[in-house]
Amino acid sequence: MSQFQDSIVVVVEEEPRKRRFGALFAVLSLTTALGVGATLAAFTDSEYAKLNDATPFQAAAYNLQISASGEDGNLLSDSEWHDTSLDGQVDNTTADTELPLQLNNLGSNNLIPGDANAFVSTPFWIRNDPNMSTVNTKLALKLVTDSSESSDATMLAALRFKITVGTAQVENPNSQPDGLFTFAELNNTGVDLLTSLAPGRDGVKVTIDVSIADQGSNANNNALQGKQVYLIAQVNGESVV
Repeated sequence: MSQFQDSIVVVVEEEPRKRRFGALFAVLSLTTALGVGATLAAFTDSEYAKLNDATPFQAAAYNLQISASGEDGNLLSDSEWHDTSLDGQVDNTTADTELPLQLNNLGSNNLIPGDANAFVSTPFWIRNDPNMSTVNTKLALKLVTDSSESSDATMLAALRFKITVGTAQVENPNSQPDGLFTFAELNNTGVDLLTSLAPGRDGVKVTIDVSIADQGSNANNNALQGKQVYLIAQVNGESVV
């Protein structure tokens, strides 16, 4: 009796397993056949958006120009504007000071220490080139010595500079109430002139008034007689969006 019961158990367990394997094999066979030999029909379509019309994607163009001509920037023709830096050289590199604009300033050799009326004005114009630039620019000013000449360190320290953009004086918060700059300040960190200047035919006038500060005594003032410095104004631009 116990053997018969064992035989029944074996028969019941084997038959469903065979059926399941058979069904699984059939499904796999059908799937394989569809994957290899059958193609399901479908409609297809695509749409396209042109990301730029007549203008291609390209880097913005940018160029500053300087002039010493005329009484106002809007009186200048294109031929009176000059490029004095080479291929975007900036920040007192050798290439950037090879072609400085020459300014003729009568009285620059007759400065008197402490005399508020004895100063030399050196105006020039800066513009964001309308024939090339496609972006606005911010402007900053530095002063550097002319490496082709010899400048006296004592005289450099005695000089004071008033910076004007248009008709507005650029104030030095460290030098009140006159707002004047020392050479060291303009040479080391410089000063911001404008935060944004659009490309345009009219330039902005920049004026640097140069004077000698009183040295505290007649002896010190007299010691400056005949001492010379040679300076270059360096206007640095940086494109802004």
